[in-house]
Amino acid sequence: MRYKALLSVVFFFCVVYSLDAQSAWIRSDKTDAFSGDPYSEFILAGHYIQAPSKGEDAIPQITLRCRDRPANKQKVFRGDFLNAHLSTGTVLDRATSGNVSVVFRLDDGKPQTDVWAISTDGTAIFFNDVTLDTLLWGHFMPHKENTSPPVKKIVLMLDEAFAGKIVMQFDMPDPSVVSEMCGVTIHR
Repeated sequence: MRYKALLSVVFFFCVVYSLDAQSAWIRSDKTDAFSGDPYSEFILAGHYIQAPSKGEDAIPQITLRCRDRPANKQKVFRGDFLNAHLSTGTVLDRATSGNVSVVFRLDDGKPQTDVWAISTDGTAIFFNDVTLDTLLWGHFMPHKENTSPPVKKIVLMLDEAFAGKIVMQFDMPDPSVVSEMCGVTIHR
């Protein structure tokens, strides 16, 4: 009986740890193979609320690539946004323009619509630094430090190719480091 209770406690902590690990930016420092320039890659795993019909074992991920830069005289921005994408693990439906329509809600707010560029294999979509501002801080302008709270939850809806809608959620951890490294926080 004690063995079963001990296993239950261990299982509970494993589940709690895995849920907590899912809502953290995982940072890897890398070097560009061509230029030799260093950059940081941040990955945030989400989960499907409505899973794709193909690639149902896939985990949606947001990947950001940013680089730190030496402090300038003004110290307005401390980092540079390089690129960002959302990987879905399934082929997405392309609009006639070759882009993907994205519907998202921030912290259970009203739905917003945007258009993001799609990868050549159709399983990832790319967004820019303005969208990153919106996803981290809830507004499209660069964030002024100590002015507004960060976004806590993002829910996105996309069309899967030749299938229905897929819906995913990202529980957003503290964005301070990501916001600094990607140059979306203004320091005055």
